[in-house]
Amino acid sequence: MIGNLLERFAEYYLFVSKNENRIAKENLFAIRSVISFSVFGGFVYLFVSWALRITTKFEVIFIPFIAEILIFSFLYQKIHMSIIDSMQKVRTFAFCFYLCLTISLAYIETYRNPNVRSFILPAGVFVVAAIYTDYFFFSTILKVLMCAAGIVFSRYMKPKDVADVDMITVIMTFILAIFVFYVIMLKDSMQNQDTRIVEKKSVSDMLTGLYNKIAFEEKCKEYLSGRILGAKATLFIFDFDNFKHVNDNYGHQTGDEALKMFASVLKDYFHTTDIIGRVGGDEFMVLVMGEMPKDFLDNRCRKIQHELRVAKVGEAAGFSCSIGICEDTRARSFEEMYRIADSALYDAKENGKACHVVKTEI
Repeated sequence: MIGNLLERFAEYYLFVSKNENRIAKENLFAIRSVISFSVFGGFVYLFVSWALRITTKFEVIFIPFIAEILIFSFLYQKIHMSIIDSMQKVRTFAFCFYLCLTISLAYIETYRNPNVRSFILPAGVFVVAAIYTDYFFFSTILKVLMCAAGIVFSRYMKPKDVADVDMITVIMTFILAIFVFYVIMLKDSMQNQDTRIVEKKSVSDMLTGLYNKIAFEEKCKEYLSGRILGAKATLFIFDFDNFKHVNDNYGHQTGDEALKMFASVLKDYFHTTDIIGRVGGDEFMVLVMGEMPKDFLDNRCRKIQHELRVAKVGEAAGFSCSIGICEDTRARSFEEMYRIADSALYDAKENGKACHVVKTEI
């Protein structure tokens, strides 16, 4: 159980660290919503107080609270655009806002009802636990400070027996707030997992797990766009030789297994930093950034051909592929490199298949 809990905390930490900007925006939106609600509630209270002719003393207690809300509303309008992309700045603003709000409400509640148990503070801690998202350490610090403010007011302004009950209530509220945090954390981490699964499915070829055609091209264009003149890039096109023969004679299931085998061979012979994709039924592509000496390139192609020849998938065996390769140091676009590699692939097939051809230009 402890291991599972630690795993969830690790996933949540990763979730927050990867989504700091979005979380900062959500926390600012929550502050704006609380401010709007408080302003509306404050004016409603003043109107009801006037309509019901509540005493002046009763109204005066709320004036600092309303002034505080108006000040934070003004500050929000002034600074929210300059801090919206900074988790740390939003956190500082949120801490100041929620703590000031807590202190004001705790003072009002304690002053008006010194013999009654605290209600507003526990409710406030739960609300903050539900709407404020942050790393566990910072969210816990905020709850501790809010609870401490309530306990201080209770100790100094209420009878001892009522203050003791308040302290127990606040401690239980804090424990329950941690549980609420865990539930929210679990929900967020599960949503993050679901998002990652959806993202993975949207960019992956379902059969082989490699990049699909669209994702492969986008990734290549992203990598190539930042390349300077003289930096080398190598684009491979692999075409499974006589794949229709495999499907026709051994069945589509064997054909699918052969494609998965081919994808596995490519993953074994290229680095994780290289971009590997299945871009057609029996066509694969790989982009390698950086130097690749010709003898190293030739050796890699021969080894891939050897792996295919000795592989056996069901009753099928003796596979091979044709390979077209474009080597480029002129900062060509993906489309230009593809045309050159495709021309090289055509030559490889014309040469009898089961071989590779390297070109630097058409």
